Formats: sequence, structure tokens, C-alpha cells
Amino acid sequence: MRHLIPISGKDSLCTAMVQTATEPGLPYEFFFNDTGCELPETYKWLATVEQKTGFHIKRVGVSLEKLIDDQGGFLPNHKARYCTRAAKIKPVEKWLKGSP
Repeated sequence: MRHLIPISGKDSLCTAMVQTATEPGLPYEFFFNDTGCELPETYKWLATVEQKTGFHIKRVGVSLEKLIDDQGGFLPNHKARYCTRAAKIKPVEKWLKGSP
């Protein structure tokens, strides 16, 4: 069984730190849903988190720019919400490959 912890900000990082302190013997896998369009500060923060915690945070996702390009330049909106499914959910499912 895989023990996955998404890291996306301060709240999820805090959850990861509490979980790893509570059950330190489990083989945790940390991941970040990366669309390639995050602010530079986000990538700097992730690097700092890895350096200070020793966590390796796997980047999982699809380029949002490529996804928009593949949609003929059609931007996601409140009526066409393809980006979360295509750029984040599907890549995580592919990464997990049906594992428990």
C-alpha cells in the first residue's frame, strides 16, 4: 500500500509534518500537482521545503500551456472546466497506475 501526501501549501505541509511525526516508519510519498505555470515563489518554496524537511516531493502534472494549446487555445472557464481533470487528476491517476 502506498502512503501518499500531497504538498500544495502551508496547510498540507503541516499535515505532512504531523503525519510523519505520528507514524514515522511508513514509506511516505510526497507529491505536488505541477502545471508548469506556478509562480517562481512556489517553486522556491518547494525547494526550501525539500531542503529543510528532507522530503522528496515528486512533481506530477501536465503543462497547462500545452493543455490549452492542445485545446486550440481555448481557455478553461466556468462552463468548460477541463484543466483540473486533464492537468492534475488524470496525471496523478496515471502516476498511481491503479496501485492501492
